Amino acid sequence: MSSEIEETRISIPTEEPRGRCDNIIYDRILSFRYSIRSYLAEFFGTLIFVFFGTGSVAAVTFQPDLRPVGWLLISFGFGFGIAMGIYVSIGISGGHVNPAVTIASAIFRKFPIFHVPFYILSQLLGGICGAALTYFIYMQKFTPYDGGTRKTTGTKSTAGIFATYPDSENTNIVSFFTEVILTTVFLFCIQGFVNTKIPQTTSYTPLAVGLLILVISISFGTMTGFSLNPARDLGPRLFTLMAGWGTNPFTAFSYYFWIPVVGPILGAILGIFLYDCFIIPT
Repeated sequence: MSSEIEETRISIPTEEPRGRCDNIIYDRILSFRYSIRSYLAEFFGTLIFVFFGTGSVAAVTFQPDLRPVGWLLISFGFGFGIAMGIYVSIGISGGHVNPAVTIASAIFRKFPIFHVPFYILSQLLGGICGAALTYFIYMQKFTPYDGGTRKTTGTKSTAGIFATYPDSENTNIVSFFTEVILTTVFLFCIQGFVNTKIPQTTSYTPLAVGLLILVISISFGTMTGFSLNPARDLGPRLFTLMAGWGTNPFTAFSYYFWIPVVGPILGAILGIFLYDCFIIPT
């Protein structure tokens, strides 16, 4: 019996070893992937954040039963979405998932300037793809809801699923300073979680950031849709440009599109600056 088993084992075919050329190609692929791992982490982290966030808006938009608690659900969607995105990326790239964080980190935290454009590009692409996945899942619900006309403003508008738009009573000046102030508070608080000069519990950082997004959304989110993150807004906004909404997402509300981009960047810089000035020990 043992000899039969032994013969059976011997007869099992084995995979032929790779040739030298195959090994070189395989090693180069692995080497290239390793060299861009931080950019891939930012891409997937932002994708996951935008996917869950825009998905929560789509769910509330297309399911009337959810609307009485719609803003709370959206706040949870973005809050826990950013937590999941940071968990995915923090060990590899630092979990920025936000161009404003990347730029402010380069100014105040010695983040290498060389990586900044590649981080931002990865984040924007992640935002576009996250929005595209949400659109793909809910694709069959758009036309029954809006009659086939992709609207940016007014009743039955759907562009707000993907990008942020202000309260109709806001002026752009009010919206701009709202984004600056909210992002300042956002980055100021985050420094308490991540700054290495202050004793902290870093294992809870992603969850803490998610809860911070949640409380900002519940408190002030209806004013501007609380971008706080250029990739979260500009990436999905670019997707709507390509997916049938035309240029309206960029021209609506007196060319509002620049505010969720510039406001968070200035707010992030101001937030870290204030924290460094008043909190960090000399």
